[in-house]
Amino acid sequence: MSLVPADSRKKDLDEATVDFTTALLSNENALRYLEGRGIDGDVIVKYRLGIVPTDCSLEWKPYVGMLAIPYLTPTGVVTIRFRRNPNKDEGPKYRSLPGDQARLYNVSVLLADSDVVGICEGEYDAITVSEFADIPSVGVPGASNFTDAFALLFRNAGKVLCIGDGDEAGRGFADSVAERLEAIPVTMPEGHDCNSFLLEYGPVALREYLEA
Repeated sequence: MSLVPADSRKKDLDEATVDFTTALLSNENALRYLEGRGIDGDVIVKYRLGIVPTDCSLEWKPYVGMLAIPYLTPTGVVTIRFRRNPNKDEGPKYRSLPGDQARLYNVSVLLADSDVVGICEGEYDAITVSEFADIPSVGVPGASNFTDAFALLFRNAGKVLCIGDGDEAGRGFADSVAERLEAIPVTMPEGHDCNSFLLEYGPVALREYLEA
């Protein structure tokens, strides 16, 4: 799959995203899970989060019951990633579309007029920091997936925070990406990611921690 899909493919992805969001907004279990992560209906609609229903088309059957995370850009939806059903423990936690390439999540925020931007581990942390710490943030699934092409997107950015989870892998992520961008590495407290920190301490504390 090309990094920039054809317009017809983006149309298909957009239509699927609409269906998935509609399904999520009527799924009490999925809503309860997301609300438990601080993600309410307004955030769901803004980021067009969804869930793959059983009556989906053949292409989406392998992802039935999984949460859908569309990659929104100014030109449309370019791909969708899927998170395992929270009520199930088996299988990979995240799945991408066959042949898809690593991408930055939430890239539209890089067009915003902001003195500081964040780079987080994964989509949910990017949503968390953008919405609750008021720091426009992108998500990348691991330091190994941060490419030279991604780095070019930050060449005109002001202050860049590379935010890693509070574990060894998170520290490696923050240090590695920050070094490539001459940015500021930030590691969350031990055992926390941005989302869990938000849930325990609240949005003001998250903002203060990142600013400090």
